[in-house]
Amino acid sequence: MYDVVIIGGGPAGLTAAIYNARARLKVLVLEKTKLGGQIVSTHEIANFPGSIKGAEEETSGPELIKRMAEQAEQFGAEIQLRKEVTDLDLEGRVKKITCKDGTVYESHAVICANGAFPREIGCVGERELAGKGVSYCATCDGAFFEDMEVFVIGGGNSAVEEAMFITTFARKVTIIQNLSDLTADAIAVESVKANDKIDYIYDSVVDSIEGDGMVEAMTIRNTKTDELTRFEANEDDGLFGIFVFIGNIPSTKLYEGKVPLNEYGYMVTDEAMCTPIEGVFAAGDMRPKVLRQVVTATGDGAIAAFSAQKYVERIKKGGSSTMIELTVDNFAAEVIEQDKPVLVDWWGETCENCLALMPDVEDLYAQYGNQIRFTKFNTSQKKVRRFCIQHKILGLPVISIYQNGEKVDEVAKDDCTKEAIEDIIKKYI
Repeated sequence: MYDVVIIGGGPAGLTAAIYNARARLKVLVLEKTKLGGQIVSTHEIANFPGSIKGAEEETSGPELIKRMAEQAEQFGAEIQLRKEVTDLDLEGRVKKITCKDGTVYESHAVICANGAFPREIGCVGERELAGKGVSYCATCDGAFFEDMEVFVIGGGNSAVEEAMFITTFARKVTIIQNLSDLTADAIAVESVKANDKIDYIYDSVVDSIEGDGMVEAMTIRNTKTDELTRFEANEDDGLFGIFVFIGNIPSTKLYEGKVPLNEYGYMVTDEAMCTPIEGVFAAGDMRPKVLRQVVTATGDGAIAAFSAQKYVERIKKGGSSTMIELTVDNFAAEVIEQDKPVLVDWWGETCENCLALMPDVEDLYAQYGNQIRFTKFNTSQKKVRRFCIQHKILGLPVISIYQNGEKVDEVAKDDCTKEAIEDIIKKYI
């Protein structure tokens, strides 16, 4: 029986392990292959805080992951490799995690950190020639193309950074981008455009890849003119490389039907990394976010660990495991018709002050959750504007106290501090 089981050993999962283990929780990390996920295919991490180019120890993906794993284990986290999770029972207070080898683990909380995997081009010949000239990992396969020609598909940060890396081996690298310019950040673009070994083809996509056992030819299509252009391997080389960096797909198939996913397959969470299933949290590239980088994955992992810690502390104290999610339909039953006082946290998904207040409310819930009923109402739900007006909620954040069906106390806007909320709680316990 563990306090927290973390599924996935990438930056998000290992950061969560570090934080939860430091909190003296019993932590298990399950990873189906090797630690690190996509980061181990990155030769240099130039935009992670503290990574300095030219330093005595430059930061590579594998090195960063090695340090994270060692740190997690030093604090007491248990890490098990080649443990593929095949089934989950996430209902109730005890979660059950079943692995492919038949082992079943039990836990109070689960942090899902499965990450994502590279998006394929989807063209003819790609899958047949994957690993035979078509690659999704420059660090893994770049050296195979020493003094050969290589094509990099994509124009974002990953594509540009890996194109730069491949120039250390290849005699020529051509970036094929489906847009009219590169979309990587300015510094990366400046660096790549200063490299005379790199050429560019814009507004184009790969139409087909051909070869007898290895990549020997590729046809690309101009997205504006539909003109087709065919590239063939140099006779002396006999082949060329195609490295694909066009985004990722979330690794969430395991959770279908068990945890809500959005229309793109990403796991839905709030700002505290909580999913709609109590005791289940998500972090990293498998959740919706505007930036998928190591630094955002580690941030997610820290927040998920904090939320999981508070959750575990609450249920170990015998209290309610999570604040009650209110809707227009259940508001009367969960608030108005209750015998004991009820706290309502009125919040909004785009309200920065609401999100900043959440950890304070969670702390108060951990302390007073057995004495007063804690609930939260997401005002970003559809068709709740009139309902909020009826309850005189015209600005956020707002913390209200209801008793015997009536609102009896409230703090709002700038007055919504942890101290002020605790003061009104103490009036009614």
